[in-house]
Amino acid sequence: MRILIDALSARVGGGVTYVRNILPALWRLKSRHRFSVLLSSRYQGSLMEAIPPGMDLVRIDLPAEPIRRRWWFQQTELPRIMRRMRIDLLYAIAESSYFRVPARFVMQATNWGLYAPTEAFGSHKWRMKVYRLTRQFPVYLSMRKADRVVFISNTFYDQVSDSMRLNSDKGRVVYYGVSPIFWERAPQTKSICNGNPYFLSVSTVSPNK
Repeated sequence: MRILIDALSARVGGGVTYVRNILPALWRLKSRHRFSVLLSSRYQGSLMEAIPPGMDLVRIDLPAEPIRRRWWFQQTELPRIMRRMRIDLLYAIAESSYFRVPARFVMQATNWGLYAPTEAFGSHKWRMKVYRLTRQFPVYLSMRKADRVVFISNTFYDQVSDSMRLNSDKGRVVYYGVSPIFWERAPQTKSICNGNPYFLSVSTVSPNK
């Protein structure tokens, strides 16, 4: 099976981390499937270095913004690329606009902001309402188009299924993996807090987090 991974949404944070780790992990499986990865030469140059030698890079010239450029690409050029490469399955690592996919289609749901109560964003809730007006409906249509929608937890699955009216047969929960680096023992160093209690947050700084 020829599988195309659309990684265009990986710009910062967790999306980039996911791509850097999932590609080598898929390659280590030594499966009989052939993987190709779709990346932009404009803003994903560093991610191209993470592609294992046996995977095919599909390099395109696409800017990070505005998002409508990416959406237009996904409706026009992406189907042509898939037909030319004889792709059997498209895997999108995050929600976007996919209306014309000429193959089996799997999309991962990761953007909590599309589904969470707007009150969770505090003073930014009106900005979030505007954000959803432009993004939520295309994602809703794409989920209906998808053969499978992957979720990172059961709680997130329940929340999205309810808000997007997703057919229960489509959803699958696949937890994120844990890098081997987290099992390594760090060397003993002097505490930056001089032994006092502290709280560590590893997320981006935003109202909902």
